[in-house]
Amino acid sequence: MRRRRALTTQQRLADAEALTRRLSELPCNGAVVCAYVPIGTEPGSPAMLDALVTAGAQVLLPVTRVDTPLSWGWYQPGRLIEAQFGLLEPDAAHLPPEAIGQASVVLVPALCVDRAGVRLGRGAGYYDRSLSLATPEALL
Repeated sequence: MRRRRALTTQQRLADAEALTRRLSELPCNGAVVCAYVPIGTEPGSPAMLDALVTAGAQVLLPVTRVDTPLSWGWYQPGRLIEAQFGLLEPDAAHLPPEAIGQASVVLVPALCVDRAGVRLGRGAGYYDRSLSLATPEALL
């Protein structure tokens, strides 16, 4: 976390642009992709969501509720609202936690990930509970 905070604005912008470019390598056309709206020092930008939509993906974003796996909502550019924990979420009707099972790709924010794919997050385990509902075939 300390290293992420130490990044300059220029480094964060460059990282966000690199992440957005890498999304073009994912199988997005017609696919459902679970993504996230970055907050604080999390990598990425809203531009990555728009790039996914431009590539033909249907983008699901997390919706937090206390002590449950994440619910989901369809991303529509310009239609995010402020929510708890300082997050931005879709303003449309929300889907149940099992909606993550539709995704062929799940972009997961993490402080770090080891070589075995074990992630260290910074929240209350929302993503960990939610990932258990994703299909084994989904790219994480």
